[in-house]
Amino acid sequence: MLHDTHDWAVILAGGPASCEESLQRAAAVAPRERTCVLLTSSPRRRGRAGWSAIDPRNMIARPRRRGTALDVLLPLLHLERRDPRARVAILPSARYAVSPERLGRSLRLAMSQVASHVDEIVRVEAATRRAGASVLLVARVDSLLGLYERRLPHVVHALDWAVERGALDDGHAVAELYEQLPNMDLSRHLLRDRDGHLRTPHVADGAVVVHMAAPALYAAL
Repeated sequence: MLHDTHDWAVILAGGPASCEESLQRAAAVAPRERTCVLLTSSPRRRGRAGWSAIDPRNMIARPRRRGTALDVLLPLLHLERRDPRARVAILPSARYAVSPERLGRSLRLAMSQVASHVDEIVRVEAATRRAGASVLLVARVDSLLGLYERRLPHVVHALDWAVERGALDDGHAVAELYEQLPNMDLSRHLLRDRDGHLRTPHVADGAVVVHMAAPALYAAL
């Protein structure tokens, strides 16, 4: 499968999906060398966690769980330093009720949408086997970081500094900051339509699509 050189996937590890399931999902949008994994452990332990196929540079360690908003922000700040033009799919390691083929098609469609509409953020909500829903995001790194800077500016600036410093102190600055940060939820603190920008939904190809004035495209499987 051919991918653009700026297409990336970020796996948010720690969910019920196996490493193999998560890597298969990521392969729908990005090659292995541009697949990153967020783990609550040291990257040096990647082999024990079943991620030995991932390049060590693509392993991102979070010191502890601080909610889904930080789970997404931390890898974005790492990725921005490597590829400022990156288009990224954020993939929680959930076990989905929809087929891998259908989810893969939706993710590829979202990547195509972001490639042609650089300011859009695509949210895909897929049903899980636990009768819930999981949010997957597809966007350019700079568009997502722009949203974070509007909603959580102080957190972005503090974590950006810590990531920069962490390259010199083996991640100690990030670990210290995580001790001070509150838990933050992606949907509640970042994606909630606080300003009344949601437009009327319409149905396309079996998916509910909601446009935001940001602009952003929300899709629900």
